[in-house]
Amino acid sequence: MIIFPKLDEVSRNILCYVAAHGPVTMYRVARDLNLHFSHVYRKAHRLEVMDMLRRISNGRAAMYEASLWGYIYCYKFNKGGDLILAKIKNLLGLTSFEIYEVESFLKLYLAVADVDAPLSDLPTMVAYLYGKCHGDLKKCGSEALGDYWEPASRIVAYGFIQLLKKLLGDSVVVADRDFFVVVNPQRRFAIASCRLGGVDRYCFLNGCDKLRQRLEVRLGEVLKRGEVLTPWS
Repeated sequence: MIIFPKLDEVSRNILCYVAAHGPVTMYRVARDLNLHFSHVYRKAHRLEVMDMLRRISNGRAAMYEASLWGYIYCYKFNKGGDLILAKIKNLLGLTSFEIYEVESFLKLYLAVADVDAPLSDLPTMVAYLYGKCHGDLKKCGSEALGDYWEPASRIVAYGFIQLLKKLLGDSVVVADRDFFVVVNPQRRFAIASCRLGGVDRYCFLNGCDKLRQRLEVRLGEVLKRGEVLTPWS
């Protein structure tokens, strides 16, 4: 499980105020929480070192906003409710999803995550989930959430799509039991895992006649013949 740092009440209130209202200056935080500015600034600096707050500049005074780590801390300890969930939703790029779907995904992640779990972008978090669940996300999700797995699964599926886009871009993936090939004519590369020679072979920018022939059959009209051959020419 993720180990959350122990924060005193003042630090927790500062963090979750910034999470709910940020970006804000520490002057505003001190004023609205009725705290001395120097005390607030010292606490904010510690939260910044812990990567729960981050400083941004508007050209005049330093302003602060919460990191994803900070938002999730506030969510975990019931500070801010739907407002914090809405901030997390936007930060993860989940604007087309409902709040309850975002909350379901967070519950899944917090249930599965270990101390080394990344709290960054959605594709990275989904890739981590896949590894922790040994590839069986449905079983993992059902065990952790029961009937609440379904809304979380929609975000997991979206995260996988974003991960594939991030890794493969405009590539084409062609696979069967004998090979797995990623071809990207625009970037002029192809990588493959192939068993056509009887043993596993991994190659980059290299191919074999058997693999070319099988690829041409599988791709059909998806790619032109010249585009299929270009990466190995």
